[in-house]
Amino acid sequence: SLPSREHLLHLWVWPDSLGNATGLHWTGNTFSLTGSALTVNGLPGTTVIAQIVRATKPSAVGSLPEAADWQSLVGVGPGPDGWTWDAERKVLWIRMEAGTIPIEP
Repeated sequence: SLPSREHLLHLWVWPDSLGNATGLHWTGNTFSLTGSALTVNGLPGTTVIAQIVRATKPSAVGSLPEAADWQSLVGVGPGPDGWTWDAERKVLWIRMEAGTIPIEP
């Protein structure tokens, strides 16, 4: 049997020209992205996997460690939070608990 995925909230985020986005997930969770922070409102214990389309790699994402690749961030079970940059697709991947995290330019 497959492990439970109830704790996962997967977001695809396409910001506008100013780097901002807002949304409502079908579970009732909301998210907002400004040019400098991602906020995800969710239940405690929710693991957020966000894919954010952007033009450049950030210098840092909060105090999260930079991961080797996106595959290390998307596992179902408990795993380390972190972030990585997919330069080919121009996508920032973030694995974090629900809350707010700064994204450095």
